[in-house]
Amino acid sequence: AAGGWLVQMLPGATEETISQVEKNIMALKGSPTELISSGKTAHEICAALAAGLRDNEAIAPYSLRPRFTCKCSIDKVYRTIALLPREEMEDTLAKEGEIEVKCEFCKRTYRLKGKDLAEAYETASSQD
Repeated sequence: AAGGWLVQMLPGATEETISQVEKNIMALKGSPTELISSGKTAHEICAALAAGLRDNEAIAPYSLRPRFTCKCSIDKVYRTIALLPREEMEDTLAKEGEIEVKCEFCKRTYRLKGKDLAEAYETASSQD
């Protein structure tokens, strides 16, 4: 586990607020990594950092589940292909029968045939 602090005072924060947050940070037993490793949740750590500030307002629990998404698309493939010399792409297409493009992030494979290659260059020239 790993963690870190990023506490930023917003404009208008009073000296009292700043002092309370500093006290709260000093009162924590350990670094963010140690707190996480000991089983503290992000919500518990945030509550400790905010102790003494607006105690009558509860901090709403918030969780976010990270997920991988890739923004690759056939349009991006077309734009990339159009950056390469057309003759080179046509030669490759003639030799191989198709042009294969693989996204380096999600490993999705795009296979372009003759009409796809023409569309890639037409799309790029219409966007200029």
